[in-house]
Parts: sequence; structure tokens; C-alpha cells
Amino acid sequence: PNDFITVAENTGLIDELGQWVLVTACTQAAQWLESGENIFSVAVNISPLQLLERSFVDTVRGVLKSTGLSPHLLELEITESTVQTHVQARETLAQLHELGVRIAIDDFGTGYSSLASLKDLPIDRVKTDRVFVTDMLASERDMALLGNIIEMAHVLGCSVVAEGVEELAHKEKLQSLNCDCLQGYYFSAPLEAAGIPEFARAAAQRAELCTNAGIVVDLA
Repeated sequence: PNDFITVAENTGLIDELGQWVLVTACTQAAQWLESGENIFSVAVNISPLQLLERSFVDTVRGVLKSTGLSPHLLELEITESTVQTHVQARETLAQLHELGVRIAIDDFGTGYSSLASLKDLPIDRVKTDRVFVTDMLASERDMALLGNIIEMAHVLGCSVVAEGVEELAHKEKLQSLNCDCLQGYYFSAPLEAAGIPEFARAAAQRAELCTNAGIVVDLA
């Protein structure tokens, strides 16, 4: 996927591709809601180049209007490095948040920023990198670090998603750390759009702690 995105960026196709993904995801979510499915939100990963486009906010606004999807049901995922190195990205995030769109920092912990440096950004959710979950069962240090991230994120008013949950032990440890949402193969492998409503209904019946029971499209 990373090579694919790099090629799209280098060939100038990333805007067209990003537009298609955003429209497709929002259209599908709106259709699910219209049919009575209990789909919580739709998350779309956004590439740095998309976020730096000055017309990006207008693009998102137009997609929401054309599909009829409520802004609060759209979550845009960005990398921490993007908001740390580009002033334009910060301005765009502020406008998107004002529009009502939710903002998430993806793969947190792989860059050089800290949660404290994100305190002035309009961030709703922090998604920790899967390496923290992978290593925490064998390392008390990693578990303590993850616990600190969760605690500080809560202080800043952000919910936390732990990525990379692949076994029951991961789930139990993260619940003990008061992690808000879990994501990974323990709950499900990636699904085609047609299989998501059934998964969401089953997860709701089990009251499982999971996230993005909708369509997740990775663009970064």
C-alpha cells in the first residue's frame, strides 16, 4: 500500500484517487445508515499531500453535502509527522474540525512528537501504533508507556484506539488500561463492504470493544 500511495503522489494522481476514496466511503456509509444499519462512523486515511491542498476543506464539504453524510460520522486519519511539519496542515485541520469532521492521529508513537505537542490541535482520537500492543505482553516498560499514552490522551480530551489487537491477552490488558477502543485481527480481518453490516450487528450483540465498524480506507 505504501508503494502504491507513493506512486500516486509522484504521478499526480493522489488528488483524484483521494477524491474517489472519500466519495466511495461516504456514499457507502450513507447507504448503510439509510437502510437502518447501526454504522457508527467511517474512517478514511488522508495522505499529507491531500491535507496540504488548499481546496481540501471544500472538497470534504462538497462530498458530505452530495452524499448526505453527517460530518460527525466522518473521521479523517492523519499521521503525526504531517501536523508537526506543516503549518498549512494545522490550519486545514482547524477548518475541518469546525465543519464537524472528527480528526484522528494514526500510528501515534512512530514519529518524534509527544502528546503534549498535540494539545493545541483539534484532535478527537489517538490511534497508537501496533508495535506497542505487539510488545506489551513481554515488556512491562512498553505496557507502562502505553498506559501513560492512554492516560495523557484522556487528559487532553482524546479517545484512544489501540491497533494490532490479535489475541485475548491483548484485549484484556488494554481494557485494564482503560483503552477506549481496540482494533485488530482478534475482532476481524479486513472486510469487504458487503460483510461489514453483519459484523457490526454481531459485535453490537456481543458488546465487544471494537472500533471502525464501518469501512476503513487506507490512503497513507
